[in-house]
Amino acid sequence: MVETYEIRIAELRSACGCKEGMIALVLGAAGYGLALCYFPIGDSTLQRILIGIAAGLGSAVIGKLFGLLVAQMRLRRLLREPRSWAVN
Repeated sequence: MVETYEIRIAELRSACGCKEGMIALVLGAAGYGLALCYFPIGDSTLQRILIGIAAGLGSAVIGKLFGLLVAQMRLRRLLREPRSWAVN
């Protein structure tokens, strides 16, 4: 039981938020693609590309920060919960 607890702590401490960042990047790119289809964004092709890059980068950073925040909250909750193995 102690080993499982320690492994979970190590996993949460080393969480990087990459999976969440990737998901947010894909959703942001898809959202930007849909927005281009329905709304005029930018005056030139270069401006549209730069806006797309900024949207993708911004969504990836937000996703990564979200992943880090969730891992931090899970770690704090894990460290606060009563440990039945410590009583034995």
